[in-house]
Amino acid sequence: MIKKLYAKMISTLAEEKHPSLSTSDRNRLLLVIKARWLLIGMLLIYGVLTSGSYFVAYISSAKGYSPSIFTEALRIMVYPGLIVFMLATYNAIYHISWHRLPQLWSKNVKSLIFAQLAADIPIVLFLIHFTGGINSWFWTLFLVLNLELTYLLTTNWQIIAIGGLTGAGYSILAVLEHYGVLEAYELPFLTPVLHSSTYLVLMLLWVNLISGFSCIISIFLHRSEHKELKERIVKDSLTGLYNRRYFSYRLNSEIQRSQRYGNVISLILFDLDNFKDYNDKYGHNQGDALLRWVADVFKLNIRRSDKEPSYEIDIACRYGGEEFAIILPETTRISGVRSVESLKKELELQKNGAIALADRVRKTIAATRTSTKAKMTISAGIASYPADGRTEKELVEAADKALYKAKESGKNKIVVTESKLQATGT
Repeated sequence: MIKKLYAKMISTLAEEKHPSLSTSDRNRLLLVIKARWLLIGMLLIYGVLTSGSYFVAYISSAKGYSPSIFTEALRIMVYPGLIVFMLATYNAIYHISWHRLPQLWSKNVKSLIFAQLAADIPIVLFLIHFTGGINSWFWTLFLVLNLELTYLLTTNWQIIAIGGLTGAGYSILAVLEHYGVLEAYELPFLTPVLHSSTYLVLMLLWVNLISGFSCIISIFLHRSEHKELKERIVKDSLTGLYNRRYFSYRLNSEIQRSQRYGNVISLILFDLDNFKDYNDKYGHNQGDALLRWVADVFKLNIRRSDKEPSYEIDIACRYGGEEFAIILPETTRISGVRSVESLKKELELQKNGAIALADRVRKTIAATRTSTKAKMTISAGIASYPADGRTEKELVEAADKALYKAKESGKNKIVVTESKLQATGT
């Protein structure tokens, strides 16, 4: 349940932060298109150098120049040249349309990504076939394809599927050439012994191992990037606590769950006392260090589930500036009609837990000197659902009023909202 809820929140928050995730995909694909121009340029330079090398080798072996030498060198390069031309053509189409047809890209970016990868695989296979087949060293271009998988595809099954196609395509090509179903395109100066069955098996094993390993690396990098993206969406960059956006989303979600299951939620709002004076006296760097340390105090005191998959039961957030918030969900379900007495008992238990947590935080901060040897304190206001509010706005306002009373009554205090209870039913 928690895992599904978290995934849903991540998806929604991602869409809110990035109005169209396809924009990110478009930018990724544009970078790949630009990188492909570098690859095309490298292939052209290599082709020119190879043609010159073949030409010189033919002259040396024939002990003199003849027109047939030039013809043979040209024959060797014509198919690879056409393949590189095809690659340049469709890359140019992609590049031009990216700038000239933005609506097409916005609506079909996923399909265009798959189309690009689908075109890359046969182009590499053709290039391998016309440069010696299994003897060709252009199979290493599959490593470039696997790098594209890491950068363009968003799910593991997509990476595995496309990565599997590259290995399968090469294996089929090599087997067809080996058994004469497809005529091998021989290059000069290569020994025929390389087409032996032993060499074929070893080469296929190596290529598929490399392809599989590249897919594993791609999946690992993809997971790392996805985890980092989730962290950026829901976490405050300074403190590592959940941010205000996530706080709002999670509090609303917990309220909805509590309405359905009859749970009680407590909300604690914290405010560092005299933080502005501390910032003015010691500087913003020391102020940031203090906020990070306070965040660590929260992390050490909230409830966590140690069972796998582990998760935080209480949700600690940076509410804004020197303000923090902790949402404390309560998991006990009480069915049927609840009297004022039962609500009071349930609320008392929940608030006692919130008070205990807030007091641990308050005492830890008050008893510890900062890196500047200064003494800091923190105040807190506590409110609970449903007694103090039935919406996010009402609950936050109730906790904020309690926090205000704590600040006005001398700071370094905890104030609990006085609840007005009514009998309710589920």
